[in-house]
Amino acid sequence: MNDKLLRHSVGDVILHHQQPSGAYPACPTMPDYQFCWFRDSSYIAHAMLISGETASAEAFHNWAALTVLRYESGARRAMADFSAGKAPNPHDILRARYTYDSGKGPDEWPEFQLDGLGTWLWALKAYVDAGNVLSADILRAAHFVADYLMVLWPSSCHDLWEEAGDRVHTYTLAAIYGGLQAVADLLKRPELCTAAEAIQAYVLGNLVSDGKFIKSVGNGIVDASLLGLSTPYRLVEPDDPLMVATVKQIEADIYAAGFGVHRYRGDVYYGGGAWLLLEAWLGWYDTEIGNTARASAILADIERHATESGDLPEQVVPPMLADVSHYDYWVKVRGTIATPLLWSHAMYLIAEDSLKERKGL
Repeated sequence: MNDKLLRHSVGDVILHHQQPSGAYPACPTMPDYQFCWFRDSSYIAHAMLISGETASAEAFHNWAALTVLRYESGARRAMADFSAGKAPNPHDILRARYTYDSGKGPDEWPEFQLDGLGTWLWALKAYVDAGNVLSADILRAAHFVADYLMVLWPSSCHDLWEEAGDRVHTYTLAAIYGGLQAVADLLKRPELCTAAEAIQAYVLGNLVSDGKFIKSVGNGIVDASLLGLSTPYRLVEPDDPLMVATVKQIEADIYAAGFGVHRYRGDVYYGGGAWLLLEAWLGWYDTEIGNTARASAILADIERHATESGDLPEQVVPPMLADVSHYDYWVKVRGTIATPLLWSHAMYLIAEDSLKERKGL
């Protein structure tokens, strides 16, 4: 455990860059990342919650609630269109990211991503379980988001990597499942459990091949985000045979020990580097199945990749990069790899806290 990096992650990175509105930037140094994503920020808020920074988590949840309520009328039109068999107007859907003051970003971004809203509901339940009370606005927003996800979950959308918008993605469905299950009792709405069970049945019936989960409908490769099916969303338990086999495939295909975990084979973003937040996610999963030795080694790996000032990047470049030409392309387009990435710091904090709790420290 690196107390200095833990303190830096909480205070100098996440709290320092949290906006007065409560929004968390994905990365304060990369222009395209200077927005607040529901997915990244829900994990960041959870990391703040378990780090004792409840006010930070509360500020984000208030921002999230006010943001979705601001766009409720358009989103309900999108729900009605989808229910009628029509493609929703892209201007009506709830977006993956917003400006710090809840404005919409450029229209060309792949905004239709449902997983972040599911993750927000999951994070809200954890916030309540920690003894906090939801405001009337947050409760109203949670009801609305649950309605939205119950209608739209079968839709194709962009995945958490903002790709393949014409597919139905396993991780996205797991995040929605986890969110609906998490708030069903909180909102006193048993129909949310019924919807979640339908999602679980769909995943088990359509997104399993050769005894393992696959990336998406029509794409049978493994993706590191599949860790989320068990940790934390519990679509299956961490020791479920399907999950164990999936993790073994992740280890075989995309785990670069000592560097991180690649998103998936064939990734070209910055040449397909190894992501620290995904390595932290693997460590979180390891802790849940009792593999504390590797979880400890993973945390040490992550700590070694911190910059001199203690910042964690989005990804690192292993010696054998999948595609150097694509790395050079992205550096030209966006600059160097996003550093600090607040989601990297958040997943490090979550993995460390999980391991500490497992060891009874």
